[in-house]
Amino acid sequence: MKKLRLDLPSGIAGDMFLGMLIDLGADIGFLQKIVRAVAGNSADLKAEKVLKNGIEAVKATILFNDRPADECEELSISRNFSSIKEIIEKSEFSKKASKMALRAFEALFSSEAKVHGKSVEDIHLHEAGAIDALGEICASAVAIELLEIDSIVHGPIPIPYGSVKCAHGVYPNPAPAVLELLTGRKIYSVEQKFELVTPTGAAILSAWAVDDSNAEMKLLRIGYGAGTMELPQANVLRGSLLEKTHSSEKVMILESNLDDVTPEVIGFLIDKLMQAGALDVSVAPVIMKKNRPGHLIRVIAEPSMKENLSEIIFSETGTLGIRFREENRIFLERKVETVNTEYGYVKVVSSKYGAKPEFEDCKKIAEEKGIPLKKVEASALASILHFNIKD
Repeated sequence: MKKLRLDLPSGIAGDMFLGMLIDLGADIGFLQKIVRAVAGNSADLKAEKVLKNGIEAVKATILFNDRPADECEELSISRNFSSIKEIIEKSEFSKKASKMALRAFEALFSSEAKVHGKSVEDIHLHEAGAIDALGEICASAVAIELLEIDSIVHGPIPIPYGSVKCAHGVYPNPAPAVLELLTGRKIYSVEQKFELVTPTGAAILSAWAVDDSNAEMKLLRIGYGAGTMELPQANVLRGSLLEKTHSSEKVMILESNLDDVTPEVIGFLIDKLMQAGALDVSVAPVIMKKNRPGHLIRVIAEPSMKENLSEIIFSETGTLGIRFREENRIFLERKVETVNTEYGYVKVVSSKYGAKPEFEDCKKIAEEKGIPLKKVEASALASILHFNIKD
């Protein structure tokens, strides 16, 4: 699992975010095709290395007729949310990237609508801004997919002083729609009068990112996206591509010693606990008081499941007591894939260190085709290995 962590000392804008993704390794040629697909054949994407206070970064620019789109004053048509949604849905990039782009635009239009007291459909982006935003947001959504980024987190957001000039007049910095998009996020004031967070940048944070968490991650790569202005500090957005090695969580442990329960009841109890939401159930033989043989049943579950699962143990076994405690556990990230074996489709659960076919799928095929279970499992493992090599 890969995570992108954003450091925002100079804020965030759409061009900075896209430039940072290109610096992280997103294919510029492919992204140029995306820009032309959503903004027309006259549009293009340029990416160049620049120095910002001694830090090398990528400056991404959406072009229209070989000029920066935000400088093309001759573009006078405006677009509403429906027209932008239609453009994105007709484009040929993946469903995942399309949904991401639409979420960002929905956030952008909704914040403007709330600020101006209008409906979302009454809000329009002027053509220059629409081309800029279309290119930056759609190319960024595709780049995130190309880099296989699963989640995005960010640090505190800098909020400057002063004012900004908008289409409707002069407003306090940041613009009202930007501040609306940042509601609920951690912010801090800086003694600067520049627009550090643009509407597109704020929409990206609002739709795609969350405040940072302290999960243990491995640092894979670092990318820098350059801003346009010359600031006292390096005007760059830094993105750190991280890989989650494992996750941790709190679990509830329920235990009880049973000395007068038949194996059939124990088997039924295991199935019922798992169906009710237990994460795992195990049973071990024990010697109890007066040398009576018995069983120790141990249930691992989410803490919220304690009462429900305890009631099942009480009702099915007749035990008079259950011990419980909260513990921490770490676990590897895993994914479930369906592979096509020579015998049929089988789900396979895989992690960083291995893979295991789902028993029930293998069992069903083995019974239907009259072949050994081990053959089905071996075929599934061979298929997942071939699938991963081919990818």
